[in-house]
Amino acid sequence: MAQTVSQPRPAAIAAVLAKASTWTHGTRKVDGREFWIIAGSLPGTVYYADATNCTCPSAQNRAGVCKHSEAIRQHQAPPAQPARRTYADLYPVCSVSGCDEDALRSGKCLDHRARAAA
Repeated sequence: MAQTVSQPRPAAIAAVLAKASTWTHGTRKVDGREFWIIAGSLPGTVYYADATNCTCPSAQNRAGVCKHSEAIRQHQAPPAQPARRTYADLYPVCSVSGCDEDALRSGKCLDHRARAAA
């Protein structure tokens, strides 16, 4: 029987991920590998899973990652870091063409601000 390769639906992953607070975390004694016990969609079903393997029927009958493993992978992913501000963002140059002095908050350097005020 040929295995089908399909990606789990984002909505299904989100539904599993929304219940992350109910997951039980464990570690195998043999090798220290971490796993999670996740409640299945049907009442009374539970699956043992990590980011690459799962005991659910979908993972057993298809090639690829099931919704449980993908939810674990997303749960364990580090939070996205905000983009670092560049020097030009922090210290913009004067908006007057050809001037490369610091613009401060006004958009113009001290010299050009003084000229504009006069």
